[in-house]
Amino acid sequence: MAKPTAQQKLKGNPLDAAFMHATGKSGKGVEAHWNQSGDWEALGELLAALESVGGAVMLGRTRDGGQLTVALYHNGEKQAHYFDNQTEALVYVRAVVEVAGAL
Repeated sequence: MAKPTAQQKLKGNPLDAAFMHATGKSGKGVEAHWNQSGDWEALGELLAALESVGGAVMLGRTRDGGQLTVALYHNGEKQAHYFDNQTEALVYVRAVVEVAGAL
């Protein structure tokens, strides 16, 4: 893979520049954010439920910022799921809390 151009380096993180170079995507689409109002209590419940069965969770965004990610770790496996907005992600989190409680 070729080195990022000087212009790409100026746009931010070198990993973002590499992503733009590799995919041709500028990442300038609609950005998804976790900072909207929502059922944040569900996240605490998710952490507690996964911890009780030896799991973990990681929240994030895709490199282009267009989707939110919820990655679950359990029994040495990772499952990542992608959502267009926080509402969808929190509905999923609530469902995982219910399932984790049954493990």
